[in-house]
Amino acid sequence: MRKASGDPEFKFHPRCQQLGITHLSFVDDKILLASADMASFKIIKETLFLFGDLTGLRLNCSKSMIFFGSTPEAIKIALSEYMGIVLIDKVCSKINNWQSRHLSFGGRVELIRLVLSFYIGRDRWCWVGVFDGFFSQRSLWEDIRQKAERVPWARWLWSRHGIPRNEFTTWMLFHGKLPTRDRLIKWGERQWCIDNLGGRSLQKRLMQIVLMRTVYVIWQEMNSRDFGRAPISVDQLYHKIISVVHDRACSWRRVKRAKVNWDIVWIGA
Repeated sequence: MRKASGDPEFKFHPRCQQLGITHLSFVDDKILLASADMASFKIIKETLFLFGDLTGLRLNCSKSMIFFGSTPEAIKIALSEYMGIVLIDKVCSKINNWQSRHLSFGGRVELIRLVLSFYIGRDRWCWVGVFDGFFSQRSLWEDIRQKAERVPWARWLWSRHGIPRNEFTTWMLFHGKLPTRDRLIKWGERQWCIDNLGGRSLQKRLMQIVLMRTVYVIWQEMNSRDFGRAPISVDQLYHKIISVVHDRACSWRRVKRAKVNWDIVWIGA
């Protein structure tokens, strides 16, 4: 919002212009402040959509509200319709209409739901029974999802032996979507993984876990440094990687049998 406020078309709220305040945060709620004009609202909407594209956090109009002060009714209606947000006083006027004054409590609840349904549009799924009467979440997902070509590293990246958050971070890296300076791609790690990490042997699985844990720990450390936290040493990074790999591998049956039969001692954990 600070960057958006630099647009010459954007106008601050009259009480916030001197300090340059565009938004306030309270826990997970956000209050955006601006002048009640179409140009400013257009910039706000474009910024919210850009934020949604980058983070996946979309604007939920049904849980959002607009508060106006000393604004003509026509402008309030136009700006609310542009943002897709219901005017609270408009809903209240319909609920408090003379025809609803003598309704019971249950009748009022139904009236409120009916009024809101006209203002808040939602997408709905309509089940048409395309699976010969058999329903499962997996079959539904397979029917509605968009399928792309299978990549050569998908089979070893997503497995029951991995750690989900580490797998997800590695997946983001391979797609170039890590919100940090992902230098690993420039080093050719993806092609190396395709050539060397395929297979289900114990050695391959350990290498897969080590790689994904390394990507996750490095990404975490880069984020910490970007936010001004004190960097940790290479030895500390190593132990953060190897300790989790050790704990994960010790849950595998073949590793348990090998440790018992061959009296293996894990070095570095």
